[in-house]
Amino acid sequence: MVGAPAPTRHLLDPVSRRTKRAGRPFRGLRPIETNDARVFEVVLSGEHLLQGFRNRDIREALYGELPDASSRQRASARVTRLLSLLRAHKLIRKVSHTLWYRVTTAGHRIMSTAVQLRNLDLALVGNS
Repeated sequence: MVGAPAPTRHLLDPVSRRTKRAGRPFRGLRPIETNDARVFEVVLSGEHLLQGFRNRDIREALYGELPDASSRQRASARVTRLLSLLRAHKLIRKVSHTLWYRVTTAGHRIMSTAVQLRNLDLALVGNS
């Protein structure tokens, strides 16, 4: 249900714990931490809403234009690991037989909550 009130801990606590996918352990996400929040912002970017996104799209958004092939390859490998982590927590899914990924419904809720919580001005909340 969209807009249903729920404490943020119900959304963020499960993804903050370790998980397993295909027998392989994955670390818990740190939704408020700078690096994970930046990945959330890039993945949730409006340009990816219709078709989805590829490793290359995320790599370019996070690292910009890289000068040589070896640094592009290292950055691409880093993004592959990030995408695997997001898939393990079921925030994104791969579109079958393509290079594209899409954000899941739960992924939208969880990642947008984390981004909003990170950008929340507590001074405004305390005065209301």
